[in-house]
Amino acid sequence: MPEPRDIIGLSEREYARLVALPLKVSAEVAAQRGHRQLFDDLPVMLALLHLVHGLTEWYWVSSDGSSDRSSWATLSLAPLGACRMALTLAELEESACLTCLQALQAGHALLQRDHVLPAATALTETAWQALQGPDPARADAALTAAAGQAVQAIEHWEDRRSRPRPAAS
Repeated sequence: MPEPRDIIGLSEREYARLVALPLKVSAEVAAQRGHRQLFDDLPVMLALLHLVHGLTEWYWVSSDGSSDRSSWATLSLAPLGACRMALTLAELEESACLTCLQALQAGHALLQRDHVLPAATALTETAWQALQGPDPARADAALTAAAGQAVQAIEHWEDRRSRPRPAAS
């Protein structure tokens, strides 16, 4: 599991592009949904994981391989590292924090397996492209839209999964 120092392994530029904006957007979405803290909103935490994962992958494939780019080993820790940062505010015991991170990782794997987030993935691509330009408000808007769609898709998926199935006759 990533430690806070793993996020520190990112350059300032990488942190700003891959972690800071998704954390900000996710916290705002959680607040709009009535949650005082980001860690208290599971669908938004999963959306955060998805956003950072998507941006990290776009960064990796879009970069020219320059020497100032972090290694994939470091970059691949960014999604769970962002979630760990949000969970830090919960002041959980270390074992509880690790359990939460493992649950988020497993939840994200289920979302990927069931193809729950294709629209949010396309919007993450749009956000990545916006991050390359001079208009930070455009990237913020694209990430906010991606987070909102991801949360809707996650809640719809969970509703379908938890709905009682009719008994076979």
